[in-house]
Amino acid sequence: MLAYVVTALFFFGHILAGVILTFVVGVVDGLDGKLARTRGCATKLGRMEHVFDLLYEFSWLIALALFLSPNLGPTPLMVTACSITFIAFYRFCYDQFGRTMGVSLDVYGPFERVFRRVAGRRNIYNVYILVGVLLGVPFYSLMGILLHSAVTAVVYAYRAAVHLHAADEVGMRRQGIF
Repeated sequence: MLAYVVTALFFFGHILAGVILTFVVGVVDGLDGKLARTRGCATKLGRMEHVFDLLYEFSWLIALALFLSPNLGPTPLMVTACSITFIAFYRFCYDQFGRTMGVSLDVYGPFERVFRRVAGRRNIYNVYILVGVLLGVPFYSLMGILLHSAVTAVVYAYRAAVHLHAADEVGMRRQGIF
């Protein structure tokens, strides 16, 4: 529920209060999953947490774009639509790779272990919003998120494709196809 308070704050233009609350949401979100795993209370339903996280993350971007649109026209909404598309795409690539290979893309190779530190994610995007608000240019926050999500999408898609192709070749060699 706290996450959707952020959505309302962004929508009504209380961006600084909203962005500060995003960091509180991040801490609370991180703690609940860790506590459940530590206590042995993790559930199958709990695996849906990331899906619901994505929903409120997207609502934050949309609310911010809607707040900015009366002054900037449709551009913030177009930028946000592209960002959401990139984020959904790279999250799908990342998740599909993990399901296919049985290991997270983040730890599959040395490059991935380094890239994961700078890959796009909610906490980094919150920093973009905070900096944009503090500098008085929140629209540029959306532009930064767009660029960061685009780079992450390209890198994840390319690296996943490279590793999956290599795994396919190994499998074909074992079967004598190659």
